[in-house]
Amino acid sequence: MEANLARLAMRYSHLFFDFDHTLFDTDASEARAFESALAGAGIPDASAHLAPYQRINQSMWRQVEFGELSPNDVKVRRFERLAAESELVFDHEMVAEDYIVGLGRFGDLYPGALELVEDLSGLFSLTMITNGIGPVQRGRIERLGIARFFEATVISGEVGVSKPGREIFDIACDTLGGPDRASCVMIGDSLRSDVLGGINAGVHTCWFNPDRKPNTTTTRPGAEVADYSELRSFVAPATG
Repeated sequence: MEANLARLAMRYSHLFFDFDHTLFDTDASEARAFESALAGAGIPDASAHLAPYQRINQSMWRQVEFGELSPNDVKVRRFERLAAESELVFDHEMVAEDYIVGLGRFGDLYPGALELVEDLSGLFSLTMITNGIGPVQRGRIERLGIARFFEATVISGEVGVSKPGREIFDIACDTLGGPDRASCVMIGDSLRSDVLGGINAGVHTCWFNPDRKPNTTTTRPGAEVADYSELRSFVAPATG
C-alpha cells in the first residue's frame, strides 16, 4: 500500500538509464581491455598508446552520434587508425576481437550503482538505452548481475540506430507497450547523446554530472544531479 501511494506521488513511472559513465566505470574497463589486447599482440608498453586510442575512439563515437558511422563500424576502424597514426604493426581484427572480449570481462559498476537500480526497480519501470556494441554491453550487463532490474535493454549496435536519434527511444517505448512519454525520463552523463536524445524523443531529461562540468552547449537538461543521492531525490522525492 505504501509503495503504491509513493508511486502516485512521483512524477515518473519509467526511468531510461544510460550505462557507460552513468552506472558503469567505462574508463577503467577500456584501459584494462586495451592493455590486455595490445599485450597479446606483442606491443610493449601498451599504456603509452592509450591516450591516442582514446582520442580516436571518442572521435568515432561522436561520428556514431551524428549518424556517420554505426557502432559496429567502430570495432576495427579505431585500431586501424591507431596503427596508422602510431606506426604500430599488429593484426587489426585480432586486436579488435581481443579488445571486445576484454571490455566484457573487465570493469565494474560505480559504487552504489547496483543498490540504486535495485531500489528504483521496486518503484519504477527501468529501461537501459545505450550506445555500444551488442556483445560488449550484453556481456557487461549480464556479468554484473543487473539485467534482472531492467524491463528492457536497447543497445544501438543491435537495433541499428543510436542516441541522440529519436528512433532508439521509439524502439524502447514500443518494447514497453507505449508509455506516456510525459511519464518517462532519460538519465545519462552525455549532453549530446542522452540529454539531446531524450529531448528529441519527447521525454524528460536528467543530466548525471558527477564532475559538475559547466554546460557550454545549447542543450538544456530538465534536471541536473551530481550523485546517486541527488538522483534518488529527483526521481522519488519525499512524500511527507
